[in-house]
Amino acid sequence: MGAAGFQHYGSDMVHILGKTDVVFFGPREKPQAVRWWAENGMICYEDSRTGEYDAMIPKEFLLRLNAISDMISNGKTVENQGFMHRDDLARHVTFLEQGTDLVRKAKAQGNRNDPKVREQLKAARPVTIIT
Repeated sequence: MGAAGFQHYGSDMVHILGKTDVVFFGPREKPQAVRWWAENGMICYEDSRTGEYDAMIPKEFLLRLNAISDMISNGKTVENQGFMHRDDLARHVTFLEQGTDLVRKAKAQGNRNDPKVREQLKAARPVTIIT
């Protein structure tokens, strides 16, 4: 068990209070301030600095990841070289990889607003029959 009750596994993925596959990505001065995870087919995040919590559909999160990817690509042009420190660049690339994994997990969970998914979840619930 690491600091503050976090248990670290291999990469930057962590296990927090029963949640697995939580990804941290916040500002440089507080990189673990914002945590991201997949839940009920959505990408959720919580900002520990403000207490803000929200969720978005995977498509919206992919647009955000694409914007980060574009920012990194723009930094590779000759006129923008050096705009980002190497450690920040590595941190952003890691978040892109982990964020893509979160999207896969959210999609595998299914969209709870889809009637077919709700029906499948209902059918998968354990049933107790009392005679």
